[in-house]
Amino acid sequence: MIRVLLADDEHLIRGALASLLAPDDDITVVAETGTGDEALAMARAHRPDAAVLGLRMPGRDGVPVAEIASHAALSPGRVRNYLSATAAELGAENRRVAARTARGRGWL
Repeated sequence: MIRVLLADDEHLIRGALASLLAPDDDITVVAETGTGDEALAMARAHRPDAAVLGLRMPGRDGVPVAEIASHAALSPGRVRNYLSATAAELGAENRRVAARTARGRGWL
């Protein structure tokens, strides 16, 4: 069973993701939230196997939540995969450039 945290400030997107995951018997959505701060608290409380985080959310954005949650609840592989997806979204050539870009924008 894969336990998933969904965090996005767009309620419709978050709900759609939850609906898409619901029929899968191997996946359970353990928490949903719309802010980065709540996502971090839920990651600590529920210790999910995976998290789908919005890049821009009220409070902390998805990138710092992923970085903090990597120490609190998520496996390094899950965080690495998320950061790779973020790198692609930012148009960065790799995770290091994505992290540097995120720090430069004040996200970290």
